[in-house]
Amino acid sequence: MKSNITLQQLAEYMRNLAYDDFSRKIRWSLGVIHPKTNDGDVGFSGGIWNDPQEATTYMSISFCFSETRGIYNFKSWVNKSEIRWVFGETPTFDEFKQASEKIFIEQEFCTKPMSPYDRTSSKVNATGNKWAKENFDATHN
Repeated sequence: MKSNITLQQLAEYMRNLAYDDFSRKIRWSLGVIHPKTNDGDVGFSGGIWNDPQEATTYMSISFCFSETRGIYNFKSWVNKSEIRWVFGETPTFDEFKQASEKIFIEQEFCTKPMSPYDRTSSKVNATGNKWAKENFDATHN
């Protein structure tokens, strides 16, 4: 079985995520965990994390990679709580990118904490209660 991603593609994606224009204080690592085996496979261990002194919410992703197996042993955490994904521990490259972007970009945990207004607004909107939303909007806008 050949993976749909190369080591170069994975490393470039991780580098671009860490060094984007938003300066999120993200760190990354990708290192060899075992040299070439009899089948010609090289194993890598990698991770993406934010600087805990620069962010209010600590997030990290860890995984293993080989060009034959792809990404495996994928784990992610937000504030010491493991996040489970539909794909389990073996995401495709697209699923890996979506999970990374969900954690490090969409939530913007690294760049700014949510204000009390934003926290309350998201809780009210999560209820799906039309009247609660209207009441919140009427009193806060």
